[in-house]
Amino acid sequence: MKRCVFLLVFIFAFGAVADTAALRYYESAVAHYKNSETDGAKADLLKSLEYDNSNQDAAKLLVELEEERFSGREGEYNETAREFYEKGLVAYRKGDVAAAGTEWRKALKVAPANPQIKKFLLRVEPENAALKEPALSKKEKTKQKVQAESAKQEKRELRKESRISPERKKSDEFYYEGLRLYKQGKLDDAVSCWEQSLKIDPDNQKTGKALEKIGKKGE
Repeated sequence: MKRCVFLLVFIFAFGAVADTAALRYYESAVAHYKNSETDGAKADLLKSLEYDNSNQDAAKLLVELEEERFSGREGEYNETAREFYEKGLVAYRKGDVAAAGTEWRKALKVAPANPQIKKFLLRVEPENAALKEPALSKKEKTKQKVQAESAKQEKRELRKESRISPERKKSDEFYYEGLRLYKQGKLDDAVSCWEQSLKIDPDNQKTGKALEKIGKKGE
């Protein structure tokens, strides 16, 4: 009986620690997000989901970060549109919707056909009828449904990343430590951590991409 009570207390305490860690990483991710430190926000969100894969707020913010990535057709003014769009994002993340709207309107003038810019501008100008899409045909609705299913699948995959093996978890710890060192300008130490990460789990794609990025910069 005493042993059962001890186990219950231990399980409860472990769960409480995990919840606290998940919340701490989530709050850190939100702080990074508001400062437009997207890499740090994503890293902390993934850590939060490792401790609590049912954290809907963390999952939603992770998907939001993916949706915020600029997408536009290659063209003469694509980079100019991106610049205005990302300035608007910086303001939006801080809660300054007026400044966000100003920058996104500039972006839309440069790239008037970009649906992503219209979508984000609608967030701060919900009554702007000119930004709203016309009624969709049956074919277009089917296409949107397929895209929505694809987005859901992507979200499921992101959540699966939190349910990882002990080896992957240890490998990820070296990856995040390397990321922290890299941000501090300690390149050699970061590379050392990432190499250790790959020794533990050679299939860790995040670490592989980080080393590949460093290699390209070196070239």
